Amino acid sequence: MSDMSRHQGCVCIVDDDPDSLEAARSVLALAGFEVEAFSSVSELLARPSPEEIACVVTELLMPGMNGVDLIARLRASGIQAAVVVASAHADVRSAVRLMEEGALTVLLKPVSPPELAAAVSRGLRESASRRRVTCEVRAIRERLARLSEAEQLVMDRMLAQMPNKAIANELDMSPRTVDRRRSSVLQKMGVEGIAELAAILASLRAMELPGLIHPPQKPPPWE
Repeated sequence: MSDMSRHQGCVCIVDDDPDSLEAARSVLALAGFEVEAFSSVSELLARPSPEEIACVVTELLMPGMNGVDLIARLRASGIQAAVVVASAHADVRSAVRLMEEGALTVLLKPVSPPELAAAVSRGLRESASRRRVTCEVRAIRERLARLSEAEQLVMDRMLAQMPNKAIANELDMSPRTVDRRRSSVLQKMGVEGIAELAAILASLRAMELPGLIHPPQKPPPWE
């Protein structure tokens, strides 16, 4: 594993079995990942700086909480890390449920070191993609928030390809005012023209669609 892995975020392992926890920690540490180990979900949730967590490797069944509950708690706590479930108790039904709830993949124990490392590597890539999308969405939203209400009204009609005269008539303003607001919209949104504006807003809608980062996956081929 290259040094790049150490700069993609922390990998947190959660398992109430000390031997299994230490085995997974050793495998991933030797592979070059930045790893932290936790014996319970509550320990993980108490970790400071949850935004540093890029991937969580967790057991399915633990006292007081199952894998689905864990994913929900992670999301409710603002931890948007990729989740890899590794368990001896998983079956097709539970795997489908976990992946519907947002798990990246479900591995059946015992997991080989290469299989675990590959799943975590994929989780780090997914987490990096999610963070990039989050930053892009935030940047576009910040630009939109700078528009006044009047500018937003003009922008909506610009996107509908209405000519200035029609916009002026509909909004009861002079064509010169429409021109000024069109220019202000383009400047605040950081674009050169309507086509680029439309493309940015289309990308915003696409990035906010559920499942963009974690598209549906086939469940593992277990009997």
